[in-house]
Amino acid sequence: MDIHRFRHIIVVAEEGNFARAAARLGMAQPPLSQSIQRSERDLGVRLFNRTRRGVNLTAAGQALLPEARAAVAAATRAAELARAAVSRHPVRIGVASPCLWGPLPDLLRLAHKGGIHIEVIEASTNEQLRALAHGRLDLGFLSPPFDAPARLQVIDVSTDPLIAAVPKNLVAGRDAVPLSLLADRLILFPQQHGPSLYTKILHYFSTHGLRPTIVQEVSDLMPTLVLVAAGLGSTFVPSAIGPPSVTARCDVSSPGRGR
Repeated sequence: MDIHRFRHIIVVAEEGNFARAAARLGMAQPPLSQSIQRSERDLGVRLFNRTRRGVNLTAAGQALLPEARAAVAAATRAAELARAAVSRHPVRIGVASPCLWGPLPDLLRLAHKGGIHIEVIEASTNEQLRALAHGRLDLGFLSPPFDAPARLQVIDVSTDPLIAAVPKNLVAGRDAVPLSLLADRLILFPQQHGPSLYTKILHYFSTHGLRPTIVQEVSDLMPTLVLVAAGLGSTFVPSAIGPPSVTARCDVSSPGRGR
């Protein structure tokens, strides 16, 4: 048995007719019939019942069909991987801004060491979910909470909490950062970039009797940190971040977790 004969069996089973199957495979009908007969002879079982109206699978054929499909799929995937290794087709990894730290640098170092070409694409969590669902990304680092389609596998790879990031000049001499300090001038990402987390952060303020004033919405984390460093407001960041002129304080309870 080889992949070509498995493919012949699959197409005949799907078409239920040798003539249509031969046309679909781009071959004459006699060689296709001979291929099926050879497979039946080698296996020692009949795969198809022949009738005037066409063909249908026997019990043996029904048992073989799923494995034949799996074998063809595996062969196709193996060929794609071999061609990708030669062409250095990159592994496409999406990254949300809060996830630039954490496990990503280690992953990139390991990929480089193993000769794996990586293409890093910065995109919001929602943009990545759409791209992953449609096969435009191979892997994504997302910032929860989010609702992922059932066909995507989600793995928690980090437990860094979100903490308060405030200008250093506003916390000089303070042992703790009052939540009202963030509520006065809050810099946040646009709601459409992470509606669940956006709502969770605002709810966090409301449960403490505060209604924050959002002075600016910024899509990317680095420009947000520049604004904080300039003293124009405060925000929430992953705990691993601590650039100059910004103090990340853990004494304000976290409204969510990043990964």
